[in-house]
Amino acid sequence: MYASLPFPELRDQHGNEVDRSVLDSRVLVLDIFSNPCDESCSDKISTLNNYLNRIGLNDEWILLSIANGPMSQVELKELSVKNLYKGGNWHFASFSNDLARETFVNALFIETSQVKSESEIPTSKVALLDQNQKIRAFFDTRLQRDNKTLQDAIKLLIQEPHISWKEQ
Repeated sequence: MYASLPFPELRDQHGNEVDRSVLDSRVLVLDIFSNPCDESCSDKISTLNNYLNRIGLNDEWILLSIANGPMSQVELKELSVKNLYKGGNWHFASFSNDLARETFVNALFIETSQVKSESEIPTSKVALLDQNQKIRAFFDTRLQRDNKTLQDAIKLLIQEPHISWKEQ
């Protein structure tokens, strides 16, 4: 397990600041996507829709997709309307400034040894954070095995947040 991830100020697809209290006590699937949302980004969104729709328990977890670059609230809204599944717990957001983006992306990918530099940030990976916003694991949405494991890990963290899903 990794350390807790400090969250920067984020704006959601409605132009509102993402309320940190919404994230508290919930399992979080964190997706950093490229802007503009290219074919691999769209594929990841479709994959997440396919696998995460099957979980249920929508009050217990959130999917937060954050643009890794400048993106207006209008663009975020269009992307969310086009791709958002009907669970109501998928939020699209953007960073308030470049320093916030750089600090967060470095903490998520570089400090966890997922990549060596920002230029290597994978567009196919999502991070799973527990109810205390500690990074539990990374999953590659291109791999069916990872997608199924992500489903199981979310369910296990909801049912038993103190147990490491890797030990099961």
